[in-house]
Amino acid sequence: MTTIAVIGLGYVGLPLAVEFGKKFRTLGFDLHAEKVAAYGRHVDPTGEVSSADLKAATMLTCSTDPKVIAEADFIIVAVPTPVDDAHQPDFTPLVKSSESVGKHIKKGAIVVYESTVYPGATEEVCIPIIEKHSGLKWKEGFFVGYSPERINPGDKERTVTKITKVVSGDTPETLKKVAEVYGSVITAGVYPASSIKVAEAAKVIENTQRDLNIALMNELAVIFQRIGIDTLEVLKAAGTKWNFLPFRPGLVGGHCIGVDPYYLTHKAEKLGYNPQVILAGRRINDSMGKFVAEQTVKQMIAADMPVKDADVIVLGMTFKENCPDLRNSKVIDVVNELKSFGARVHVHDPIADSAECEHEYGIGLTPWEQLPRACAVVAAVSHKEYAAMGLKAIAEKAMPGAVFADVKSSYDPAELRSLGLRTGACEGGRRCSLEQRLLARQLPGFAGLAARQHPHFAQRRGIAQRRIAHDAAELDAGQLQRADLLARDQVCLEREHMGAVACGVRIGQLRGEFGEHAVGGQAAQRVVVGCIPGRLQREELPARLAQQCTVVVAGHRAGQDRLRQLAPREQRQEAKAGRAQLHENHGQQQQQHRQAEDRGRIRRRAALRRQQRHQRAGRPTEVDSPVIAAADALAGKATSRPSSSAGPPRFST
Repeated sequence: MTTIAVIGLGYVGLPLAVEFGKKFRTLGFDLHAEKVAAYGRHVDPTGEVSSADLKAATMLTCSTDPKVIAEADFIIVAVPTPVDDAHQPDFTPLVKSSESVGKHIKKGAIVVYESTVYPGATEEVCIPIIEKHSGLKWKEGFFVGYSPERINPGDKERTVTKITKVVSGDTPETLKKVAEVYGSVITAGVYPASSIKVAEAAKVIENTQRDLNIALMNELAVIFQRIGIDTLEVLKAAGTKWNFLPFRPGLVGGHCIGVDPYYLTHKAEKLGYNPQVILAGRRINDSMGKFVAEQTVKQMIAADMPVKDADVIVLGMTFKENCPDLRNSKVIDVVNELKSFGARVHVHDPIADSAECEHEYGIGLTPWEQLPRACAVVAAVSHKEYAAMGLKAIAEKAMPGAVFADVKSSYDPAELRSLGLRTGACEGGRRCSLEQRLLARQLPGFAGLAARQHPHFAQRRGIAQRRIAHDAAELDAGQLQRADLLARDQVCLEREHMGAVACGVRIGQLRGEFGEHAVGGQAAQRVVVGCIPGRLQREELPARLAQQCTVVVAGHRAGQDRLRQLAPREQRQEAKAGRAQLHENHGQQQQQHRQAEDRGRIRRRAALRRQQRHQRAGRPTEVDSPVIAAADALAGKATSRPSSSAGPPRFST
């Protein structure tokens, strides 16, 4: 009878070991003694396997002793494969596990890897380690298969036995045995892949595809937010077509989706290809935590709430809902960004382990009863516990008029507003940015701003927030000086992408109201230029023009258009010529790089042919090695440079 060993009893290994333990003698091995002890008490700390299932696995024995591997003839390796800080594959757990297998494997055993790797890693990394430590030869002393894990943590419907299992083997006989063993417990059936590499590739593209689809939704959410429409309403309308894929925006973390694309790109780059789309999706998804925090702060500013020292509650810390796994959670990006604005952030999670959170991220979880009334609530992870609690109970933790940021669109905006919470939605259910709300008030031309009081300006990452009250005829000097509008270039909003807000009034009126010392010369120039994003320098707008003209800037595009109208024709022509020269220089650089690559490839092919001829003739081949190495180095350098599709930098005038 087959004896199975499962190495790694985590989210992937334990469910497999339990299912096999119901039919085969199964030996589970894990380095963490506390987990092994808990399994012995029929308790799974992660909640993935029930106590009833653990009790039903009567043939399962868990141990921290690697010697149990020697008793098995079918070994499954299910250890994590993370990435390091540079987003490069970290094979440390896989290498250590392969060493343990090599030291204890018996002759004729089959080793099946389930860990996510790039295509070719099993044969290039794992098999040589087993050969080295066992003294056995691959396909003679031991055999290898690959069957990628497809566990969906927190999903109680699509459990391990109900998901089709892809299997592969190094020989037809190995494939047959692997399919037979897995097929005995997987009720959804198995799919035999043609090779180990095919099975490895299937795994990484499953999660890469999902990562890219979510990245598209996240980018659309950013665009729709600037347009002023609700992303969820757009997705509902688009979903009425039968072939529209139902993806939602959100934070993408965890040990699979946020990691697997880097394994594929690592392999591609080793082969001389620099992936474009895959890495673009990763960049978008990795930036969403920052985006969520910034939108929350903008809404707080619009609600006339302080940001510095404000209490903000973040609901949920795990990487996904209904799962206690904290690995690679992107909620930490939201937390850190809010803290950088000066907010006091309180994180609550009903199922995450507070000690583990403290160890992983350096922040403790706050019990529900100890949460303060907050200026903002960020619903980051939609645990079922929050749904059971009800929105009213959550709203009680917020101050009247507090901001509610719903990351996963889990709550009805109308219900949130009925409870006195701000959702960032304007009339008609549209989500509007700060500058769009200002434009909607139809500011009265160049005579000043509307008679009603107007919004808020944040300086430098929320370090200071000032409220400037504008009137159609006058401006409060004390508030103007406190905001330091005339003393700084970066006066309108904290970040460039937030756009500019209408903050200028007739220069002549300002000078007449506050005197030359307040708005004379360069100061008046800063009033005009400082309200326009894009890092424009004071010198780009002559002081005499700033003093003579009235400029009200309401948004980036409007400000740019107005500047173009004010700028002299010669200045516009000069800027246009400068942009043309930049494009020409960029094109020449790209052409030179391509020509250098072509020359390098030609020299490398010629050197390789010479080497082959010399080898056949028995002559030395070292003379061509420097040529090949230089060509390879050139190809690597060319691969790492920015893509030509990015184009040259663009400057505004």
